[in-house]
Amino acid sequence: MLMTPGVPIILKTTSSTHKILERPAIKSVEGWEFTVKIADEAEGARKGINNKVTFRLLDKRGNILPEP
Repeated sequence: MLMTPGVPIILKTTSSTHKILERPAIKSVEGWEFTVKIADEAEGARKGINNKVTFRLLDKRGNILPEP
């Protein structure tokens, strides 16, 4: 089995607690790298992968704000 580097493409949000966080979530995932397993030389993209991105927001004192 061959291992090659991969990057996410065609990113979109499926749900969000606030619209203002959607673009930063996508930007953070754009920088991800992962290992792609290729079996029997059958390389192909995996579709429909979901990941949860969680932001921890801080107040002026550096305390974590509670989730809504």
